[in-house]
Amino acid sequence: MIEKLKVYQEKHLEKILTEMDECHERFKRYNNTFTVVLFYGDESLKYDLVMTAIRTTDRYFRLEENLFLIILEETDSEGGILAAEKLLPKLQHEPKQLLYAAVAECTKEKTGILLIHQLFNILEFAIDHKHANEIMDSSYLDSIY
Repeated sequence: MIEKLKVYQEKHLEKILTEMDECHERFKRYNNTFTVVLFYGDESLKYDLVMTAIRTTDRYFRLEENLFLIILEETDSEGGILAAEKLLPKLQHEPKQLLYAAVAECTKEKTGILLIHQLFNILEFAIDHKHANEIMDSSYLDSIY
C-alpha cells in the first residue's frame, strides 16, 4: 500500500502543486489561510459523496480512484481536522473500508512541495501504524522525530 502511495505522489505532484500555488498566491495577497486534506482508501472513493459533503468554496481533486485531495480555503488546521472528521463517516460506504486522512495547513514556512511531502508522510505514518479511519496531522509526525 505504501509503495503505491509513493507512486501516486510522484505521478500527481505537479498537478497538486499547480492547484496549491493558486491558493498560495491568494494566501500571500490577502493573508488567507487554507488547509489541505488528503484521503486515501483501500477501495474506491465515491465522488458524489465528497461533493455533497464539502462547501462550494472548497476544491476537490480526484487523483486516483482511491486517492483525493481537498483544499479548504479560509480554514486553519483545526478547521481542516473538523471538516475531515465530518467527511470520514460519509466516505465509508463499506463497513470494513479502511480510510486514511492527512491534514496540513499552508503556512509561510510550509508551502508547495513541503506541504505535499508532509501530507504523504502523514499518510505513510497512518498506514504503517494502522491508524485507519482516523484523522492525522503533523503532530503525529512531530511526536516521532
